[in-house]
Amino acid sequence: MELLVPIALYGWLPVVFFIFNGFRGHRGIAAAYVIAWLFLPSTGIPFSGLPDYTKVTATTIGTLLAIMVLEPRRIFAFRFHWVDLFMVVFCLCPLASAISNGLGLWDGGSNVLNLILPWGLPYLFGRLYFDSFDKLTDLAKAIFLGGLVYIPFCLIEVRMSPQFYNWTYGPRMNTLHSYRYGGWRPVVFLETGLELGMWMTAASLIGIALWYSGAIRRINGVPLRYLLGALLLTTLLCKSTGALMLLIFGAGVLIAARMIRHPWPLYVAVMIPLCYVTVRTANLNDGSQVVQLSKAAFGAERAHSLDFRFQNETLLVQRALEAPLFGWGGWNREKVLDEYGEDTTIVDGLWVIHFGKYGMVSLLSLLGAFLIAPTIACKRFTRSSWRYAEVAPTLAIALLLLLYMIDCLLNAMVNPIYSLCLGAIATLAFAPTRLLVNEPAEDDEYDAAPAVVAARLWPPRPALWPVPVSDVALSAANDSTEWLESQTNEDEDQRWEGRDGRQRYLPSTGGAMR
Repeated sequence: MELLVPIALYGWLPVVFFIFNGFRGHRGIAAAYVIAWLFLPSTGIPFSGLPDYTKVTATTIGTLLAIMVLEPRRIFAFRFHWVDLFMVVFCLCPLASAISNGLGLWDGGSNVLNLILPWGLPYLFGRLYFDSFDKLTDLAKAIFLGGLVYIPFCLIEVRMSPQFYNWTYGPRMNTLHSYRYGGWRPVVFLETGLELGMWMTAASLIGIALWYSGAIRRINGVPLRYLLGALLLTTLLCKSTGALMLLIFGAGVLIAARMIRHPWPLYVAVMIPLCYVTVRTANLNDGSQVVQLSKAAFGAERAHSLDFRFQNETLLVQRALEAPLFGWGGWNREKVLDEYGEDTTIVDGLWVIHFGKYGMVSLLSLLGAFLIAPTIACKRFTRSSWRYAEVAPTLAIALLLLLYMIDCLLNAMVNPIYSLCLGAIATLAFAPTRLLVNEPAEDDEYDAAPAVVAARLWPPRPALWPVPVSDVALSAANDSTEWLESQTNEDEDQRWEGRDGRQRYLPSTGGAMR
């Protein structure tokens, strides 16, 4: 291991503390996770009997320590909700699996910790800090900016091959599939090109939502459409077929949902992983038809790769069904071995990994966590609220979680930022209706859409925990409410001037902002 790897990983703990102290709150958490994911080494430091110390571990532990030292009351303000039960069960399944297989409490506890660090704690941070539309918009901006920052790195590696990791941290262990479609596929500081492709897809999808809704018009004076165009082109050059298909599908769902002002298109994304898991576990289809379609659309090489995945998946599902409830536990006991004890399968999909290791309980809790909260969040929007600029980032992140579950059907890329987003969506899905006024950034970094009143976004729901609201926010909300009430008898669109002096338009039918 190169010397810079442990220096970067161990040194990241105080850096996370500094970031959290500087930004204080949700922006510090979002910045810490995005920076760590994009620039820290993908390798880890092994510890006997414990999870490896990785960039995810360092960021999660650093964030937890920062919260405990700087804002300890935030943790005690947490209120458990039934939607949190899915994540709790998912993280505790390794313990039940270890006990049922006679592997001991230490093995089960180690595997529980291995799930809490990348899944449970980021989810908790999202529940604690991202409790409003503007905070969720900041999280979306962080992901989008992370994609923009990666553009020059990706373009250089497309031309020169994946070299940034070698130049910075030393030789990379995994260089498989770096050459694709007659050119290099970038990796930068992530683990694989597939991981990079999914990240750029996530950033592009959020960029499309921000541009299409007008939530952001410029960044540092540069029109968003130019930045989005560069990001989409770079995503295409990443040469990740699956990620590109998810981007096209996600963009279609996003635009269709806003056009019809209803979450029906998102329900299609919800049903895909449910139907796939049901069909594969029940052995109703071997995937041969999908392989033929892939061969006609993308060529024999991609079709062969997909067929190889399906064949291995079939063997692993058969093995998992021998211990269906809590799985086989750790030590690779879920693998299919030959008579010589050699592994004959390659595991790709995250769903089949958890199904084999920790059983159907773990699989259902994973699907429940990532599918139920986004569905409820989008369903709460009233029909007239889909034109609000605040809806777009929330819708994009909810859709991103659904696309991540679809990607997990064939790949196993654990990213704590998705767990952070899930916690944010779960909070917002059951949050009470409140008046939210988004003020422009002080440094005018973003040319944001006009401030809007979000009281009509959805009906009231019980609060997960009491959230203090400042006097300034209440005053601004009351002023906005009084203005809305004074305009209810107008039939035509009215022009008004906000506190920042900008001209704004508010249609009288539904209160949607253009």
